Amino acid sequence: MSLIDTACRAVLAANAGVTALVGQRIYPDRLPTEPTLPALTYSLISEVLDAHISGDRRARVQVSCWDDPEEHAGVRSPATVTAVAEAVISALSRTALQKQVSSWTLGATAYTVTKCRCTNAPRLLEDETDYYHVPCDFEIEFRT
Repeated sequence: MSLIDTACRAVLAANAGVTALVGQRIYPDRLPTEPTLPALTYSLISEVLDAHISGDRRARVQVSCWDDPEEHAGVRSPATVTAVAEAVISALSRTALQKQVSSWTLGATAYTVTKCRCTNAPRLLEDETDYYHVPCDFEIEFRT
């Protein structure tokens, strides 16, 4: 098992578009108690060896975007959480058509990312917290 999810965090934390919106509030698995928002969480959903290409791996990583906007004239806007999701998708996305291989580095380990695409990013309103939530689901193909 790799640390591709933590490598995703490193890419997000180094991206000016993402940090302009969330700073360094990028947490593994869940938000802290009483978080400052907007913020991100990231989780490794699955990781497997590619059955067809030796050494290649495929992973699914979820990066969740969170916000709790103030109410103005009786309305709360999802604009910030939407902007955060767009920044996250832009920072991580790499397609085979771009013919652009990325190197994501975490400590001494370099991950060669050949494809990273967002497959789903619905906007939700969480019942328990009333936070806006956009879970961005990424499929990542890589090798170490």
